[in-house]
Amino acid sequence: MKRTLKIVAGPDKFTLSYCLMTGDKKTQQAVRFLVQEQDRLKTERVELVKLNSVQREDGSGQNFNLDGYNSANHAHVKIFFDVKVRAGTMTFD
Repeated sequence: MKRTLKIVAGPDKFTLSYCLMTGDKKTQQAVRFLVQEQDRLKTERVELVKLNSVQREDGSGQNFNLDGYNSANHAHVKIFFDVKVRAGTMTFD
């Protein structure tokens, strides 16, 4: 079952590209996202994600599809992220 969280705060373009392009599997830095649960309390927490790929979502240069895995439990994650407003969605497979 897929689970989707709302991203309420995320990194800038430089941080995304730096974390994607530096380090190996063990030393790669994770990207920090503040996410919000879809419960009644709208609980917020931090998710750390190590990125495997970034794809332009459209021609704006602001919207991206990210692919990676959660640093804590190694769950595969797909992210839609708008760097202009630093918000989006995070979906776990």
